[in-house]
Amino acid sequence: MSQEKEKISKSIIAILEALGEDIDRPGLKSTPERVADMYAYLFSGMTTDPKQQFSTMIQENPGGLVVVKDLPFNSLCEHHLLPFTGQATIAYVPNKLIAGVGAIAKAVEILSKRAQIQERLTSEIACVLEDILEPQGIGIVIEAEHLCMTIRGSRSIGSKVITSYFNGILKDHSTYKEEFLSLIRKEKINE
Repeated sequence: MSQEKEKISKSIIAILEALGEDIDRPGLKSTPERVADMYAYLFSGMTTDPKQQFSTMIQENPGGLVVVKDLPFNSLCEHHLLPFTGQATIAYVPNKLIAGVGAIAKAVEILSKRAQIQERLTSEIACVLEDILEPQGIGIVIEAEHLCMTIRGSRSIGSKVITSYFNGILKDHSTYKEEFLSLIRKEKINE
C-alpha cells in the first residue's frame, strides 16, 4: 500500500472509531483499504494534466459547429466529499485545429476526478479546450445531480444544477449560440 493510501486508511479507521463502530467486525475489516483504493481512483485527476490527452490534432477547419453531447462524468463535491454526477455538452467553432472526441471526453473525466465544484469544472474544461484548440468560440453546458442536495441538507431529490460557459463567437454570435442550445433542447424534448 502506498504512503498516501495508508494515510487515508488510517483516517477512515479514525472516522469509524469516532462514530462508535467496531473496526474489527467482519463487514468493516477491509473497509479502510477499500475506501483508500476508491479515493485514489476518485481523485486520480489531481496528478494528471488533461492537456496531455490532445496528442493528435487535425489541422482542419470544417467551417461549422462541433458538438460533443452528453459526456458522462462523476466528481466529488469539495464541500462534503459527496458525489455529483452528470453530463457535459461541449461545442466549439474550430479556428485551425480539431480534436479527437475521445480526447475531449478524457479531459472531462480527468478534470472531474478532483475535489471539485461544478462551476469550476465548467470553466476548467473551457480553459483546457481554449488553450489547446484556440477555437473561434466555445460553449459548455453541464447538468448534474448533487448528492449533497439530495441526501442531506435540503433533500431536493431529482433536482439538477446547470452551469454554462460561452466565449468568443459562441458568446457574441447569436446564430451559433442558438444552434448549440437548440441541439441540446431537441434531444431533451424527444426523450
